[in-house]
Amino acid sequence: MNRTWADIEPFLRQIEERYRKERLRSGPAADDLPDDLEQKVLSELRDMCDVYAHGDDEGRESIRAFLTWSYILPRRVEKIAGQYARAFDESGSEDLLRKAATAFVVAEGRPDIRDSFLAFKYLMDAAARKGIDAERVFMTIPGLSPSAPAEGTSVATEQDESFASRVWAFLRRSK
Repeated sequence: MNRTWADIEPFLRQIEERYRKERLRSGPAADDLPDDLEQKVLSELRDMCDVYAHGDDEGRESIRAFLTWSYILPRRVEKIAGQYARAFDESGSEDLLRKAATAFVVAEGRPDIRDSFLAFKYLMDAAARKGIDAERVFMTIPGLSPSAPAEGTSVATEQDESFASRVWAFLRRSK
């Protein structure tokens, strides 16, 4: 991939700003995009997830900050993650498992962290059925591998409330 976050961010910012201008006038319908524009947004978000996976810490932090600011894009990132997860379940491709988990990490539990936890459990179970060590794959994903709670820890501590630590705590409790 030759694209950078600087290539992708202006278009996504324009989509977010369009929504913010329209939401008072159109209400929930402001989130609706014409099909061709929706596909372009999803394509850009897929590229954003790839940049996150292969970029540096500064770029990842910028992506996380942007999505924290965004109202409408995290739901679409979770949609992409779900598409990757279903494709992984059908194919057993480790690359699709990595892409699904990366997209869930990028969304950082937005819009609903409980759904993200259940999605990681689904990925773990699907990987186990295919004989793939999902934990090994997850540990290669930036933003998911660090800050994992210690073995035997059932919940994240107050000092360690990162998304990654909460995912790992949930997965350890649900084994």
